[in-house]
Amino acid sequence: MGLLMANNKTIVKYWGRPFADYIRVAKSLIYTTLHHFFFGSIGRGVFIFSPLQIDGAKNMYIADGTHVGYKTWLAALPNTGEEKCKLVIGKDCSLGNFNHIYATRSIVFGAKDLTADKVYVSDNVHDYHDILTAVKEQPIVQKKDVFIGDGAWLGENVCVIGDFRFTNNSVCKIIGFEKFNSTNIGVYGKRNWKRLARDLE
Repeated sequence: MGLLMANNKTIVKYWGRPFADYIRVAKSLIYTTLHHFFFGSIGRGVFIFSPLQIDGAKNMYIADGTHVGYKTWLAALPNTGEEKCKLVIGKDCSLGNFNHIYATRSIVFGAKDLTADKVYVSDNVHDYHDILTAVKEQPIVQKKDVFIGDGAWLGENVCVIGDFRFTNNSVCKIIGFEKFNSTNIGVYGKRNWKRLARDLE
């Protein structure tokens, strides 16, 4: 009951909206109330809207006020043999619909991050070097950790695979990254405009 009361501030945001929104909120409250014991930690006002799949909830830490969109798949499993694995989503984040976020060691979102629909974030990848063996039968390879700073935005269809460090208040709208930081072309932050202009020349 305490968790339901903690979500009252969020419920106010939906006052006066179509009835379908109330159904979504109710389903999210029921899910969060019934499952919050399984998470590493889950803050107040967290909404998880009809998740597609949640794997390794005990390794997930979701801060206050975060919304996870419809049919998103969250996973935090040490499938590469790492001793520890964590997926951290900071305060007041908003993750879009159909996101797929899979950590085998460490993925960290800062506060107030935003993702569009159909975003993929992972710190691992299927090996593909043996051309005589199906990819699904090859081992999972651990990449470097993923860190996304406060107030960042990942645009629709962006795909992040390991070794990704993203500074505060930056924007990413280019598809497909493996080994990346926010000084690269295609990531636009307040401090990166001069670098961007130089890269475009």
